[in-house]
Amino acid sequence: MNDEPITARDRWIAAALAVAVFMILFVSERDLGVVWDEPVYTTSGERIVAWLRLLGDGLRRGDLSTALDPTAIGYSFGLGHEHPPLAKLASGLGWVLTRAWLPLPTAHRVGPMAISALLLGLIYWALRQAAVGRAAALIGGLAPLAMPRLFYHLHVAALDAPAATAWFLFVWAFWRLSEQRRWWAWLLPGGILGLALA
Repeated sequence: MNDEPITARDRWIAAALAVAVFMILFVSERDLGVVWDEPVYTTSGERIVAWLRLLGDGLRRGDLSTALDPTAIGYSFGLGHEHPPLAKLASGLGWVLTRAWLPLPTAHRVGPMAISALLLGLIYWALRQAAVGRAAALIGGLAPLAMPRLFYHLHVAALDAPAATAWFLFVWAFWRLSEQRRWWAWLLPGGILGLALA
C-alpha cells in the first residue's frame, strides 16, 4: 500500500500508457501469423459493419425492413456465435477505418489492439485506485507485455483480449461500486457483465 494520492497526473499516465502500448502492439504486429479462428472473427466483423450500414440507411429512409430481415440478420451475425460480439465489431470498425492504408490482417487487428491497449491503461488506473504507488502500478500495467502468449493475443483479432477486458471492467466496476448502497450503483457492473457475457 502507498499513501501517494491519485492526481490528474495519473490519468495522463494511464492514457500515455495505453497509447504507448498501442504503438508497441502496432509496430510488432507485422511479423505475427494469423490464428486459426481469426478469419472467422474478421469476416464476422465486416458483416456486422455492413449490417450497421443497412440499419443506418433504413433509419434514414424510415424503412427498417431490409436491415431487420431474418436473412440479413442471419448473414450478418450467423457466421460465428462466439462471444463477445463487440470484439468482432471492434475488428470490423478498425478494418473500415484503416483498410485504405493498412494491409490485412493489420487493418482487422487495429480495433482489438486498441481494446488491449485500453486494458493495460485500465490496469494501471485500477492499481492506483487500490493505493499502489505509481511505479508499481506502471509495472503492473506493463507486465502483460512480458508474457509471450498474452503479448501475442493482445495483437490478434480474436476474442481473448477483448473478453479479458470486459471481465476486467466488470470486476473493477463491481469493486469500485460495491460499497454504494444506492440501487443505481449496480446497473453499471450489471451492464458490463452483460457485455462480457454477450
